[in-house]
Amino acid sequence: MTSKIRIKIGDIELEYEGEEDFFKKEFPGILTATWKLYREIGPPKPTGPAAPANGPNVQPSSQGPVGGTTATFAAHLGCKTGPDLVLAAGARLTFVLNKETFDKKELLREMQSASSYYRKTYGSNLGAYVGRLVKKQKLVERAKGTYALHAGTRSEMEGTLATQR
Repeated sequence: MTSKIRIKIGDIELEYEGEEDFFKKEFPGILTATWKLYREIGPPKPTGPAAPANGPNVQPSSQGPVGGTTATFAAHLGCKTGPDLVLAAGARLTFVLNKETFDKKELLREMQSASSYYRKTYGSNLGAYVGRLVKKQKLVERAKGTYALHAGTRSEMEGTLATQR
């Protein structure tokens, strides 16, 4: 059986198409080595005007698949549950605010900003939601308490959001 995957980490891109056995056995090691390389060389350096700060008044990036608020992402992704809203918040942090990683505080702030989607119980269940999303490989825990969208989730969202432009 043939497998195909494409992953982009900053300026580094991996693409594989071939036998599933190789993919299962060798690709995780290649991905780990690529991640280590990315951490050594760091994120891409801005080439244009000053890079945006990662504060609450950040303007949407034109580089992401879609701009806007967390509510915009929630609408585009069809959010119906707390975990869905966590992913929408993670998408905004990643695609609009250009954050490779984020913590629960940042997720909660983004979730709360989508007032038409947010419920108070989502805040109290955030830890459980994040844990569940890590187990389902929708989020990855890069360091203790620091999360990122899983590469597969990110690619899937980019595709979904690109059709919404």
